[in-house]
Amino acid sequence: MSKIFLKGKAIIAMLLVIAVLAFAGCSGSSTKNSSTNGNKKQVVLTLWYPWAGPDGDAVVSLAKEYSKTHPNVQIKAQMVSGAGIAATQGGGQGKFLSAVAAGNPPDLVLYWGQDALPGLADQGAIIPLDDYLKDVDTSKFFEAAYNAMKYKGKIYGLPEMVNVRVLFWNKDLFKQAGLDPNTPPKTIAELDQMAAKLTKTKNGTIEQMGFIPWIGQGVPHVMAGVFGTSLVDSNGNPILSPDKNPQLLNLLKWEVSYSDKYGAMNINKFIAGMSQNSSQANDPFVLGKVAMMISGEWQINANKQYNPKLNFGVGPIPQAPGGKPMPSLMDGNTWMIPKGSKHPQEAMDFIKWTMDPQRIADTADKVYNIAPIVEAAKIQKLNNDPYFKEVLNVAQKGSIYYTPAAKGMLSTETAANNAFQAAQYKKSTPEQALKNAQAEAEKSLSQ
Repeated sequence: MSKIFLKGKAIIAMLLVIAVLAFAGCSGSSTKNSSTNGNKKQVVLTLWYPWAGPDGDAVVSLAKEYSKTHPNVQIKAQMVSGAGIAATQGGGQGKFLSAVAAGNPPDLVLYWGQDALPGLADQGAIIPLDDYLKDVDTSKFFEAAYNAMKYKGKIYGLPEMVNVRVLFWNKDLFKQAGLDPNTPPKTIAELDQMAAKLTKTKNGTIEQMGFIPWIGQGVPHVMAGVFGTSLVDSNGNPILSPDKNPQLLNLLKWEVSYSDKYGAMNINKFIAGMSQNSSQANDPFVLGKVAMMISGEWQINANKQYNPKLNFGVGPIPQAPGGKPMPSLMDGNTWMIPKGSKHPQEAMDFIKWTMDPQRIADTADKVYNIAPIVEAAKIQKLNNDPYFKEVLNVAQKGSIYYTPAAKGMLSTETAANNAFQAAQYKKSTPEQALKNAQAEAEKSLSQ
């Protein structure tokens, strides 16, 4: 073997080492910290995660692998409904704050969203992570996903997985309606025109809908971004009333136009018994009852699982008047370290370890999500899936927005949801519904 060849191998090896070290901040722990120091007593790290199923299984698998490869740290992963934060059928709400108040919180918590972060920070229930991130190259994250973790100038969480919203359409229903199955709507106007052609009624009863704006991920905080606005201003204050947010009024009027055209009660009767949330076995898109729906990348797996014969397409959400092209909300699951965590450094070491590009890409593949690190997302095996490839295209090239970290975000979302539902079902005019929502949100914020 020649010396030239050996030298070349040495250079390649050195470059590989440099490449690994370049991401050291997001891929593991220094041998000097307490997670890997063999001279220190074993640490038991408690971790709460919010759900069962594949997502929960993935967390447990990571905890077991870390415990096996880091003998000085044993992670006890425990499923607590909603992570003890959100209101769920499992009744977990309040457990997290109670544990913090009692001085016995988990060392680490994984939550299924970002909306709770500001409130928890204001209550002193979670700690800022800035001091733990000095060796982390945070530019590796999707910008919107990382920025959503900022509140009052500090970082209170890290993204575990991210999601985007896209349009799904039923190609077979497009063909039946005389539409090109490979040409989805590019604008809201085109969406409305196609929806009309795709809707079927018989004796005044709806048998098939082309599109229903408010099912799936058509909720106000998602759709506001499509119309180029938000539910809160740059200071986190609610902007729901028509005088403060005319674009939100335009959004609601557009949604109400479907109630006007097809009948609010007719639509309600049509979707009764179906899940209005996406990715369920009985959601109207999976059942082939609604031709187009806005949802997240998880819908791909649901379509395949619950209706393997479903012939569907995936692409950007159509552009709205006043909105940007290829709009999409990016959000996802959030790692947070509770106030009173007995092992915050070890908790952060584990988070960094999960962020190894290949490891987090593999995890994202298991749960059909997008890895929060740009380079990791590019190496996901799911990129070989033509549907997921379209999702990643939106994540990388779309007009991405995120839900701002605002103190009253949860109550503002609730107020907006109530207003939209009232207007959709003709219990109020769009203008009055949004005025009421503004008052409701401001009242909640002042309490």
